[in-house]
Amino acid sequence: LGAPAPLEHVLSLVAAEDAVASMFVSQFWRACASSDALWAARCHDLWSDKAYVPTRFKDMAAMSRLEAYWGSLKDASRLAITVEELCSFRWSCRMKGWAGPDWT
Repeated sequence: LGAPAPLEHVLSLVAAEDAVASMFVSQFWRACASSDALWAARCHDLWSDKAYVPTRFKDMAAMSRLEAYWGSLKDASRLAITVEELCSFRWSCRMKGWAGPDWT
């Protein structure tokens, strides 16, 4: 089929939606457009400024990077946090000096 690297590079320059649309061109394009190499870079860019990304998306053995990317986008729109997530965070608080001697 040929080397996918040049096509993967081209697909990395287009919008994610366009990369997905290109999967319907041929089997070769599908292989390139769904490669973990292409979507791992997109996941990295998507997650780089996030305070929290669920571990299920980071686990490369659990799902493809394509699934992780779109799953992460969908997950970002939810309005609730799970008990497991709440308990997995390291929480801390700090009281300022003006709160008084009982709080510092």
